[in-house]
Amino acid sequence: MTREECKQKVKDILIYKNPYGIYHQQNFKTYEAYGEMTPINSSIINDMPNAKIVLSDSVYEMLLAIQEATLQTNQEFSFFLYGQEIANNLIEFNEFISISDNRSSAEASFNQTMEYVNFFIDLI
Repeated sequence: MTREECKQKVKDILIYKNPYGIYHQQNFKTYEAYGEMTPINSSIINDMPNAKIVLSDSVYEMLLAIQEATLQTNQEFSFFLYGQEIANNLIEFNEFISISDNRSSAEASFNQTMEYVNFFIDLI
């Protein structure tokens, strides 16, 4: 899946599988020029003020490794976290995806990572 296809899937999920789909659809039209930087009203995202987020040991270790690599190379690295609500107000992130790609740019690239994202989209 390309980056453009992934962005379209996100839009489709927000528009067609969300109680605020009409809002999102209008928002994407209003801010069309913003592309993937389209603002989303945070007041319509599920509020979990007392939620706790738990990182599995492997996810925590991978985030530390990304932090270290970013500091050493002065480059961004693309990654995705997958998690779910495992109890009331308890979210656990237990999957981490990042594909190292050889590039000369300091900006993160999702091109190689995208092929692995479909698996997690299917899980969702």
